[in-house]
Amino acid sequence: MINVKTSIRRLTPTFIWQIMASLKKIVALNLSVPMFLLKEDEKNNKIFVIGNGPSLKDDLSKLSPDESYFCVNNFCTSPYFQVLKPKYYLFLDSYFFSENAHEDWIRQRNITFDTINNMTTWNMTIFVPSWANLKYIKSCINNKLIKITMIRVGEFNIGSKVINKFAYNSGFFGPYQVNVLIYAVYISIWLKAREIIVLGADTSFHNDVSVDQSSNQLYMDINHFNGDLVKELLMKNPCKIDPFTMFEILDTCSKTFYSHDMLYYFAKGKSCNIYNASSYSLIDSYPRVYLDER
Repeated sequence: MINVKTSIRRLTPTFIWQIMASLKKIVALNLSVPMFLLKEDEKNNKIFVIGNGPSLKDDLSKLSPDESYFCVNNFCTSPYFQVLKPKYYLFLDSYFFSENAHEDWIRQRNITFDTINNMTTWNMTIFVPSWANLKYIKSCINNKLIKITMIRVGEFNIGSKVINKFAYNSGFFGPYQVNVLIYAVYISIWLKAREIIVLGADTSFHNDVSVDQSSNQLYMDINHFNGDLVKELLMKNPCKIDPFTMFEILDTCSKTFYSHDMLYYFAKGKSCNIYNASSYSLIDSYPRVYLDER
């Protein structure tokens, strides 16, 4: 029997529930800050935002350690972490904070947190969402050179770029929170970067999905720049209990590419130029540049 809450949800436009979920994030009673309160000690003329797509392995050797880097998720497990010495870092995926995360994710995040805590010998800021367990993170990362900042931002989209941009300018709202690279770019805009160079932004995960023709179970070829290709059952984070459907994967893809479109539109209003320097990428929102020519 369908309960009242389910009935109301079905009758109410989706964007209403999205706004309510976002409001819940931005009224959280914690130490998180809205985007307009992010402070920088020095002006950021250029930030390289590094995704972990497989194309990155072809581009890392072209990067200079003299630039400002913004890295995400498990990049620190690469030897290039200590070469590039990223100034900024972002954890957004729920498995980094969830008490109910699958044991595979717990094992991976322990490696990541230990590496960051023990190998960071320079000043670095780590950004986490307002709903993250800050106490837990600080129990794992207590390096005095690392500052942890919680960002207070909810996703907002009603289909109008003009209205979305207006909401983003408040500093309380941003793009869909479906991919960590999106928010690394978004935060970089608010850090007043004049130029953002994106790398490792393959964004080709929908090409890596297959459907078992007997069970309808989805599989994905997991392929990051610092690991081997692995075929896995496609299960939802952080618990790996519920399977993804093809509709959900393609819906996430749509939101991802729309978010990059919105970021480019929003950045223009902030006098910020975004470029895609990935040697391979399906993102067509940003003009292409080549590292060899810069």
